[in-house]
Amino acid sequence: MSRQFAICGGQLTGKTALCHHIVSELKRLGFNAGYTQEAVRSSYLMFKGQRSKKMHLESLLIQVSQEIVASEHYDPLICDRSAIDYLAFANLRFPHSEGSVFLDTVAATVTQYSRIYSKVYIMRTYGGVDAGDKIRSGENVTPESVSDEVARLCQNLGINWSWVDDRFQFGERHLIVDDLLQHIS
Repeated sequence: MSRQFAICGGQLTGKTALCHHIVSELKRLGFNAGYTQEAVRSSYLMFKGQRSKKMHLESLLIQVSQEIVASEHYDPLICDRSAIDYLAFANLRFPHSEGSVFLDTVAATVTQYSRIYSKVYIMRTYGGVDAGDKIRSGENVTPESVSDEVARLCQNLGINWSWVDDRFQFGERHLIVDDLLQHIS
C-alpha cells in the first residue's frame, strides 16, 4: 500500500499549488509520486451554495475512493484535502446532536480511514483571506476555523501532523519536501 500524505486546511490557502509542487519535486527525485484532487473539484459537487448533509457525505466517500484507487498506482501519494477535512467541515457546518446518524457515520469513517496518512500537513492561515466569489460552501466557515478543526482532529486521532505557514508555503517549499522525505526513506 502507498504511503499517503495529506495537505489540509481551509479554502484558498494554497493546498493545490503545494500538492503540485511536492509531486513534481518527488518525481524529479525518482519517486512514483501521484496526486489526488480534492473531491469537490473533480465531481458534480463543485457548486456554490449551501451543502446538504447528503452532498457532504458523498464528497467524503468520493475523496476516500479516489485515494484508495490512486494508492494502488502511486507511492507516495499526495492528497489535496483528506477525509479529516470532511469531518472538520461537518463539525463546523452541521449542528451537533447526541446520536446524530450523519455525524456518527462521518466520524466513524474518518476515524478508521485516517490511519493510512503517514503525515498530515495543515495550511495555517492568519486571516485576511479574501475569497470573493470563490467560496464554495456559501457559509461562514473560515479557512482559519477549518485549519484549527483539522489540527484538533489530528491531535485527538493521534495522527502525525504539522502546520504549514506562509514561509513554507511560498518561499521555502523545499522544507516540506525534505520533511516528507524523512517519512518515505
